[in-house]
Formats: sequence, structure tokens, C-alpha cells
Amino acid sequence: MKYELEIYVEGQRLDTFDFESINLKKSTKDFKDISKVFTSFSRSITVPASKTNNRVFKHYQNINIVQGGFDARSLKDAELKINGNSLEKGKIALESVKKRLGTAQSYTVRFYGGLTELKKRLGEDYIHNLDTSADNIDDPDYKSLLSANLSANPNVAFILSSLNRRFIYVRNNYNYVSDNDLSGQNIVNIARDFTGGFSTISDEYGVVDSDLVGAYRVGAIIDAIESKYNLNFTGAVDFDYISNYRILLNSSDRDVNISTMNEYIDYTLNSNTHQFPKNTLQGESSPSGYFPTLFNASGNKITTTDEFESRFLPELSQYDKTRGVQTKHQLRVCVTTTLNTFEVDVLRNGEVVGTISESQSQETASSGWFGAFDFNSGTDTRFSTDQYEGAADWTFKARAVGNGSLTISYRFGKQRSQQATGASPEFTSYDSFTIATTTSGDSFYNVSSNLPKLKIKEFIGILTKQFNLIPDVTINESGTHTVDFKHYDYYINQGNSYDITEYVDIDSEIVKPANFYSGIEFNYKEPESAMQQAFFKVNNREYGSLNYEVSQNSERITGNSFEMNLDTHRLPIERLVDLTLGISTVNWLQLTDLNNEKVDLGAVFLYAMNDSTTINYNTGSTNQTIADIVIPSNMYYNGQDSDNQELAVSGNFFGSESDEYFANSKTSSLGLVNLYWDSYLSLMFDARTRKVKLSAFLPEQTMLNLKTNDKLNINDRKFLIESFETNFGTGRTSFELIEVTSELLNLFKVNDNDFSSELSALTITQYKHVGLLSNGEMTNITGSNVNVIGNVKNRFVTID
Repeated sequence: MKYELEIYVEGQRLDTFDFESINLKKSTKDFKDISKVFTSFSRSITVPASKTNNRVFKHYQNINIVQGGFDARSLKDAELKINGNSLEKGKIALESVKKRLGTAQSYTVRFYGGLTELKKRLGEDYIHNLDTSADNIDDPDYKSLLSANLSANPNVAFILSSLNRRFIYVRNNYNYVSDNDLSGQNIVNIARDFTGGFSTISDEYGVVDSDLVGAYRVGAIIDAIESKYNLNFTGAVDFDYISNYRILLNSSDRDVNISTMNEYIDYTLNSNTHQFPKNTLQGESSPSGYFPTLFNASGNKITTTDEFESRFLPELSQYDKTRGVQTKHQLRVCVTTTLNTFEVDVLRNGEVVGTISESQSQETASSGWFGAFDFNSGTDTRFSTDQYEGAADWTFKARAVGNGSLTISYRFGKQRSQQATGASPEFTSYDSFTIATTTSGDSFYNVSSNLPKLKIKEFIGILTKQFNLIPDVTINESGTHTVDFKHYDYYINQGNSYDITEYVDIDSEIVKPANFYSGIEFNYKEPESAMQQAFFKVNNREYGSLNYEVSQNSERITGNSFEMNLDTHRLPIERLVDLTLGISTVNWLQLTDLNNEKVDLGAVFLYAMNDSTTINYNTGSTNQTIADIVIPSNMYYNGQDSDNQELAVSGNFFGSESDEYFANSKTSSLGLVNLYWDSYLSLMFDARTRKVKLSAFLPEQTMLNLKTNDKLNINDRKFLIESFETNFGTGRTSFELIEVTSELLNLFKVNDNDFSSELSALTITQYKHVGLLSNGEMTNITGSNVNVIGNVKNRFVTID
């Protein structure tokens, strides 16, 4: 049957051509592009240049209509309806206007579904541009932050780690590094020496502030995205194994610029006032009858008066007047530092008028006679009355990387075009102030300055790929986008079933193999850190990746591998062994290369947990004992089970890895593929699946309600939907389906008491599940008070 498709732009219905055939398509998933993950789109739609449409698009072709005209650079609210019933909300863009003999004939527009429009809305924005200021830390005490209680879910956690040193653990010998000729190799012993060394301060003994790296909650980034873009993220991203996932605050893949430096704005100038009586040009002994030029420093600003200007001096002697004596003034600034990377902005009335990024020495000129003071060049930076005349407040804003100091010096200069009688200073002496800089910043820890370079859409894409999420976008009346994330298994499970046997066009059907994949490749970035390279050397594979080839009768199946590549690093975590007792102690994260030098790693995701191991902390003046520290983890633990045993929930790897904390393989079944991808992959690789192309003429109500997670029944055959495209001119819907067996379809079934119908958190008490451990043994796995969402296969493991 033919549908009457109605197009509304900002509430106004557009006129359409009777002959225009409009197609809309919905598809389940393309993992390589977030814009194609469960969305709808249209080919270009052409509508007539009718009076109604001309009013909507405000005669866009007329370039003279500016005020109140149609802005084609922006997307407009739009809605598609079938016979008055809402089909989908989204956005519409004006692509072109067709004219004939100078008169508009038609408009070409494109409708964007919710998620595609969301991608455009986020654009090329980066996560470090989000407002994370609420999580900046004033006067950070890193020793205390390393002992934070993670049960409170702090947005910023500092984990035991090092950017440029290697840790070892040797109890009761603080001097182990030098005793064993290891000095100069960036190696440090972090074990507490309880037999001595309590007061010995050494760079080779104890963790220091600059070792620690922050880790920021994914949930906090999601909150910041929601706030900036008027979004509401719901569903699986709210659950702890995703919201408590963390990204390292390592700024590792960003160029050093204003965003990557620590900012220093809290300073006080030395109060001082300078003036230049202009009558000294004539050698008078008093300034009577002449206005002084003031240069007043107080608080955090320098103030110049109206006399900060270029002017002729009419009061000069007749001799000087003939030479056209003129005065000019300058504010001159220089920055002296040993830091390699810094920027100092000079601001006039709050506006940046210059930036100094190279160290400059103070000038040494001491004479005021003409020629001795070079007004047009020098080692400092000049701000002249040629550009900046009049009264103004001058301030400074500094940014820097590393430990050290910035000395900012400033003075006031005056030039006379000719030297008159008498000797007067051409410049004041320098006034200076110094800002102390640290690796982590002077007065606060800035989260945004430490976030790695990662676009928001890439951040969302990593989550959807890693946890196999389907985002379903709804555009509300208020304009807020609600993005509901479901794991693929659960998404498919929640679909409805429709028997469309009587509506199918039986004249044509194409049946093909479901895929031509011969293997699976889930990969991260190539190894760069020392631990990654060491893991690769020992295991001949990258940590966290999964590569598998499908074969039958010892023959490799023909086709390419199914590839999923995440542009992030997965880092093996080392559990230090006490070199004195030979026992395991504490997990730490080495962020260096094989030479213990800092390496750029870009975006790194992991989990964090608390550990009771005792270490030594070097504050710079004392050695202190610290325990209950925050350590890195590639396994997420959510409390304990009914027997008070640690409850492992989700791994930070695709395949199967050992647990670094418990040093065993009990959690190896909790890889991302096993938890979130197995049902999907079963569809792709099961020899019984078929891909079927057919078409149907669906009734209007079915067309309105049909979604890509619905199941179709046709003559007792069962299908999942890969995509469908409807021609609203003819009423024909073309399907690409996956024919499955009942056994495969049962992979997506869940018990009612395991899931809530609205995908909300469900507390399960004494939930029992039979799991398969890595050694092949069956075991009853018990979880208590666990949030469950998605497929529960191999969901929990208790560690005794």
C-alpha cells in the first residue's frame, strides 16, 4: 500500500510533489562509524517551490534577504509522519534550490535521523573542551589522593603509576638501588623500610607527587557531554562497569599548547608607582605646569593613565619646537625562566595583546641620553603607544609545563624624537615578580589540561564498540536528545515479533551465506610501552587483543576476518614482587618505554581499585608510610558475593587474560567478546545462518512500529533484521534479513527476573549462574546485589 508521507520543518508541513518517490532506510549496525549505528537516513528529497515552502525556506535563493532569512548552515527541527502519525523526529538541511529562468522551481532537502544528527551536533569537539572544572583540585595533596576510597566513586583518582621511572619493591633496604649499581637508570624502590631510612631523603626511594597519574571516570565525561549538548544518556552507560571505567589523565597524545599547560593566574605585583615629569626635557627642577605619566602597579594589575600616549610638546623652548620634539611611551615586558615550555599572556583591559613564549634577559641600558636607550628593539617585548594609547589595566596570565619558576619583569619607557637640554631617565627600573611552577600545577590540578586528545564522537564510539552497545536516539519536544544505550543482546531481546507472511512479495527472494568472514580480529594500538612490548615478546601477541581463524576439517574458511580496531592502548599491569621475600605485593602502571623514558600513549582506559599494601611516600622533606592505596586494574570488581569473596564483573580485554591482582586465570572468561559479543558473533559465523533479501507491502501500523530489533516470521521461518528501506511512493519495503534457527534465536532470550523491561538497574540477590572456568571446569558462580544488563553468560566470577 502507498503511504502518505508528511514532512514537517519547525512545525510547518511542506508541500511535496505527487511524483516524488521518497525512500527511508534503517539499519542495525555498522561498528566502524557511529553515525550509522541504528539510525535512519534519506536520499535527497525534492519539494516544490510553492508558496508554503517559500515561506518555510524564506526564498533562500534571494541573496538580498539577510535579516530574518533562512540560515542553511544550521539544521532545523523536522518530523516525518504517515497519515498524521509520527514516524520519526530528526533534523532537516537545505541542500540546494533549483531555478529556471530566474524563478525558483524546487528545494532539495535531506532528513537526518536522531543519531546522525547527533554526530553532526557533536562535530569535531574534543573531550578536553568539556567543562570539567568542578573536578579540578585546589592545592592537591597527592599522598592523600593516592589513598582515596573508591567506594565513594570519586571522579578523579590517582593511581600508583609512573611516567618516567620504574618501580621495584624491596622491603627493609631503602638504599637498594645504589647498593646494586642501579643509580641513573630511573629506578626507584617504593617499599617501606621499617628497619632504617626513616629520615633519609633520596630520589631512589619512595613514590613522589610527579609519579602519579590521574584517572577520570567515564561517567563524569558523559555528564559533561550531556550538560554541554543538552543530551540525556540512559541505559547501559549508567551501570558501574561502564560509568566507573576510567581514562588516564596523561595528556599523552596532544601537542603542548594552551590546553595542555597548567595555568597560573594567582599572583600579586610589587606595588610601585613611576612618573615621568615632561618638564625635565627642558631641564626644569620642578614639574609645575606639566602632567606626569603614571605607571602604577598594585594588586595583580598595572595601571597606565591617559598620559600613556604619543604627543607633541607645545611647552618646549623655541629651539626644540623647530625640531618637532615628540614623546612616545612603552610598557616593556620580559620573562626569564629555565622552563622549556611556557606562555605568558599580556592582557590590556582583559584582552590578550601579546604572548611571550621564549626566555628573555633584562636589558642593561643605564643611560638616559638620546641613543643609549633603543626604543624600537631590545631583549624584552614592547607594547607601544602607537597601538595602545590611553588609560588601561594591564595584567598577566601564565601557563607552563614542569617544575621551575617564571620571573616576569616589566618597566615603563619614554622616547623623545630629539634630545633636549637636561638629563632625564628614558626608562624606569624593572619591577619583577616570580611564579613557582610544578609538574601538576601551582594552585590546582586541572582535569581538562590532562585529558588526552580524543574527540567526543570517538569517545562514544569506543564505548559502543567495546561494550557492543546500540544507542537509540529520541528527540524530545524540548529539543533534548535522549540516547538510550543497550547491549546488543538485550536490544535484540526487547524487539517485537511480526508475522508478515501475507504481505511478502513471493515473486523474488535472494538467499546468500550470512557472511564471508574467515576469522575475528579485535585489536588495540600496537605496543609502545615497556610492559606492552614485554608482554608481546613473551606471548607473541598484543595484550587484550583477540585473533581467531575459523577452520573446518583443518582447512581455513575462505574470506576476510571480521575486524574491530580500537584507537586506544591496553596496558598490562605489573604486580610487583618483593625482591627480599619473593612474594607478590602491589599493582602499578608503568607508562615508560624500555629505557624508562616517557612515551606518548594517547587514550588509555582501565579500572581502579584499592589495595592495602604499604609503600613509602617521599614528600620531598619526609618519608611517610602510606597504605590502602589506589592501584590500576584490568578487571572491574563490584563488591563481594554472599560469601564475602571478591566479585569480578567485567574485564578490560577482548580475549582471555589472567587477572594481575589475584595472579590467576579465574577471570579469563570475563573478556569483552565473551560477555558482550558472543551472540552477535554466533550469528555471523554459524553455518546455518542465511542472508535473505525480499520485499513486502506492510500495513501502515506495522510500518509505523517496525524497528531493527524486531523479529519477523515468514511461513514459520525466523528472521532478524539487518536493514530495511521503504519507498513511500509505492509502499514497498525492501528487507535485508538474517535467517536463523530457533537455537540461535534463543541466544538472545533472558529470564524475566534477570532484566527489567525498561532497561533499568535490577538488584539481584543470590543470583546463581553456572559458569565455565578457563580450565574447563564447571562451577556455580554466585553474585549478590549485582546490576545486570545484557547477556548474562559468564557474567560473574567470585575470587576466593
